[in-house]
Amino acid sequence: EVKQFYDDDQIREMLKNRKGRWLPEEEEYAKFLVEEFESGLSSDLEHGSSLRAYLSKKLYCSPMRISKKFSGKKVGTQVFMRKSNVLSNSLRLYESQMRQRSLVLEHKFLKAYIAWESDRINNVSSSLANSCA
Repeated sequence: EVKQFYDDDQIREMLKNRKGRWLPEEEEYAKFLVEEFESGLSSDLEHGSSLRAYLSKKLYCSPMRISKKFSGKKVGTQVFMRKSNVLSNSLRLYESQMRQRSLVLEHKFLKAYIAWESDRINNVSSSLANSCA
């Protein structure tokens, strides 16, 4: 269990300019977000939003990082098309379940990032201590 020293806003600020390798939890969350986008049922999205912009916003990274990860998938040209303006009860339930799943995966991703960042900082600190000894 990773002890959380930051609140969610601080974590999101740390992630804002995220670069480099993708964490498995981040990839899992991204895959879910693509499925959510393609379902056309998300209430978080405006009709006509691009997949690249959506992923960039939700994963707290630059659009170019998204393009590199999803090269060949035309994420910049895919736009959100709402399936229906009037949602039936079953679609509302599905959308609610999707929203809950999204929150779980985002939390899992943020928790993994904190662990990765803590390890990185500890490794840098150890390296500095060893080089000064």
